[in-house]
Amino acid sequence: MKIRDQLYINGKWVSGSKTFKVFNPADGEVLAEVAAANSGQVNDAVNSAQKAFQSGVWSNLLPKARAAVLRKAAEIIEARTEEFAMLETLNVGKPIKESRYIDVASMIDTLTFYAGISDVLDGTHVPVGDGMIDFTRREPLGVVGLITPWNFPGVLAIRKLAPALMAGNTAVIKPASLTPLTTLLLGEVFEEAGLPAGVLNIVAGSGSVVGDALMKHPAVR
Repeated sequence: MKIRDQLYINGKWVSGSKTFKVFNPADGEVLAEVAAANSGQVNDAVNSAQKAFQSGVWSNLLPKARAAVLRKAAEIIEARTEEFAMLETLNVGKPIKESRYIDVASMIDTLTFYAGISDVLDGTHVPVGDGMIDFTRREPLGVVGLITPWNFPGVLAIRKLAPALMAGNTAVIKPASLTPLTTLLLGEVFEEAGLPAGVLNIVAGSGSVVGDALMKHPAVR
């Protein structure tokens, strides 16, 4: 079972200036010492997401192309079900049956669902009379900041990431300090799935430092 304990910024795994301990709540065992981002690294993560967005490497792709990456991510998670389930159980303290058949299954289903809406992301054309039409055009917002709680970390990370990415946004996600491990592992999953560098960034650490810097960054939409 692999544990990722570094930050994922601009497609690279990087160390933090500090670390914090992540525990198994069942027995108090230390599972990992995870890198804690400082405000400068949060800024780096947001800036990398902003550059990736402005480059169009993700936002300018056709929805079907973005959907293919989400489907591939779902396939990778499915192939690594036992690894994700065991890591979630060890970190959150829930039964392995729940991690396997609720948490990981929901992650796969959510990615598959949002990949399936590619056909409805197009705009609409509405006749308004006199030979004219009105139309709507759907556009991504830009960089989105995502903060998740401790209890269903993998599920809620994907529940936020999947629609944001499918719509063409780039993302910076901060998992709860108590349970960051499966979220950090998603950096590996999406990289393997073909997500361009900078589109997804994962920064762990305290809410007072990482969460605050993420919420206040002017580039976060």
